[in-house]
Amino acid sequence: MLLRPLIAAIASIAAVSASSQFCDGTTFCVVGGVDSANNAIITIHSASQGWVGFGTGSRMAGSSMYVAWRNSTGGVVLSPRQASGNILPQISSERIASLVATPSSITTPSWAKISFSFKRPLAGIVTLTSSTSYIYAMSDSAPENPDSASSASFVQHSSTGSIRGLDLTVSLNSSPTTGASGGSSGGPVLTLPSGTTYDMILRTHGIIIIFIARYLKFALGVWWFRLHVFFLLVGTGFLTIAGIIYISLYKTPPHFNTLHEIIGLVVGIAMVLQIILGVVSDRLFDPKRTSTPIQDILHWWIGRIVVVLAIANLFLGLNLYADNYPLDNAFRIALGVLVGVIALAFVAGQFLIGQQHHDASTDDKFHAA
Repeated sequence: MLLRPLIAAIASIAAVSASSQFCDGTTFCVVGGVDSANNAIITIHSASQGWVGFGTGSRMAGSSMYVAWRNSTGGVVLSPRQASGNILPQISSERIASLVATPSSITTPSWAKISFSFKRPLAGIVTLTSSTSYIYAMSDSAPENPDSASSASFVQHSSTGSIRGLDLTVSLNSSPTTGASGGSSGGPVLTLPSGTTYDMILRTHGIIIIFIARYLKFALGVWWFRLHVFFLLVGTGFLTIAGIIYISLYKTPPHFNTLHEIIGLVVGIAMVLQIILGVVSDRLFDPKRTSTPIQDILHWWIGRIVVVLAIANLFLGLNLYADNYPLDNAFRIALGVLVGVIALAFVAGQFLIGQQHHDASTDDKFHAA
C-alpha cells in the first residue's frame, strides 16, 4: 500500500531529548545544554579540515567566539576569542572556557573532521540565555602555528551560517542526541521508515487523492470528497505551507535563490489558491448543473500544474543535494520508478475508467451510494 509509509511515519514519534541542537546538513552540528553546576556543555562537529568557530550573536561584532583546530599531534586546540568586527578575532580576556570529554551518549558523525566538546559558565562577557542567537564559521585551511591557542593565526572563513532555535540553557538531565538538519531544540520529532522521505510521503499521498477525485467518484460516493478534502487540505496543503514558513524562519539565508527553492515557493502559493478555489467550488456546487463552472476548471488545472511542478522539484532537490553531499543513484532510480508507476496508473485510469463528474446526469449515482 502506498499509504503505508505515511501510517508508519505517524506511528513512529520519537522522544524529545533534554539537550538542544542545530545541524546544517552534513557540514556543521552543535549539541548542548546546561549541567547541574550551571555550565553550558557544548559539542561541535565540523566537516572542515582547517578550523571551526562557534560564536554568540548574529554577527561577528561583539561575539564571544570559540575557535578550534587540530594541532601537530592531531589533538584539538580551543581558542576563546572576542570579535570587534569582520576582522581576525582577538584572544578573549575571560578565561572561562575549557575542553571536556565528549559525553558518551553523543556519537561523532562519520563526516566530521573536527569534533570536540567544551564547557563555559552561562554568565560571561556575553551571558547565554534561552533567546541568545549564535553563528558559526569554518575553513579547510589550517591555522599557522597550530600548537598555540594564543599566537595561532588563521585565514578568513570559507563558509558561515546563522544558528536559530538553539537553547543552551536547557537541562542536561537526560542524554543529548546528535542534531537534526535545520536546527531544533529537541531533536527529531518524527522518525521515518528506512528509504522513505517526507517529500515522497506528501507527493505520493497527494497524487493518490487526486486519482480518487478523478476516477473513483462513483465507486466511493460522497467519501471521495471527504478523503480529498482531508488529505489534500491537511496533508499536502497545510504541511507544504508550514514547511516553507519553517525554512524561512530557521534555515540560513538567503532564501529562494535556486530554481528548486523558487518552484517550492510557487507550489506553496499555488496550494493556498487551490484551497480557496476548493472552498469556492464546494460552496457553489450544484448537483443538477449541466456544465462545468470556471472555478472547477481552474481548480483542476492548477492542481495538475502543481503536481507536475512538485514532481520536477523532487528531482531538482536531489540534484541540489548531490552538489554538496554524496548521493546514491538508487534514490534517483527509485523516484523515477515511482513517477513512472504514477503515470501508468493515470493512463490506465483514463482509458479504463475515464474522468468522472458529479452533475445532473450522474447525481443518482451519489444518492445511491
